[in-house]
Amino acid sequence: MQSPASLTFHHIENYRIVLAVKTDFIANLIGCIYRGSQVGKYLALFTIEGYTLAHIKFGSDRQDGDLDVYKWILWVLKMKKLLTKEQIAQTLDELLSKILPDIPQDGNFAVIGIRSRGEVLAKRLCKAIEAKTGRTVLGGTLDITLYRDDFNAPKGHNQPKVQATEIEFDVSDKFILLVDDVLHTGRSVRAAMDALTDLGRPKTIRLAVLIDRGHQELPIRADYVGIRTEAPAEQSIKVFLMESDGIEEVVIN
Repeated sequence: MQSPASLTFHHIENYRIVLAVKTDFIANLIGCIYRGSQVGKYLALFTIEGYTLAHIKFGSDRQDGDLDVYKWILWVLKMKKLLTKEQIAQTLDELLSKILPDIPQDGNFAVIGIRSRGEVLAKRLCKAIEAKTGRTVLGGTLDITLYRDDFNAPKGHNQPKVQATEIEFDVSDKFILLVDDVLHTGRSVRAAMDALTDLGRPKTIRLAVLIDRGHQELPIRADYVGIRTEAPAEQSIKVFLMESDGIEEVVIN
């Protein structure tokens, strides 16, 4: 990853931003971020003389979302890599080794991921557990939007999108492995446990996270942790996974 000092704005003109960076990762990330937005038109992503150029052109009528995309680009320029693709794979292997000894032998076990990247990680862990044990593992996805303690707070244009919970089995009396990407305040996990107990009465709920970044605001701790990092409260950690984002990195800003 290049340092922020090596990244240069070539020009900003008429809502057209051309960034020249020395890594494909940042350009690909900008492309993924942009494709998820509702403004402008993604023009090109190509390499010239060792530099990757990401061209983003906004429409003639500036939208509220334009500023969000611009802020994202600034965020990208300042970010630092926390985990590479290879390090994510290694961390998941280490997480798996911690989980395997605790899996009950009676088969009353399921892995449930919190949308959205917890869902991806849960699916990976399901496959890995099946490969190690030779047994089919129940898997599901939990949407916690309606259980968030900030759900009714004013959010302007950024209202959370309610998605489906996909759990096609009874959670009662099961050992549930709940999976998320980052443990921070603990509020998402609290919401997930509320959502789970509305579906039944699990025998046990255990939490596995790729990253524990500290600063918990509730008495919630992960049982299985990939890595721990003491990131300052004002910094954010973003997990990008191939299945959901098209790239595989963990970055901090």
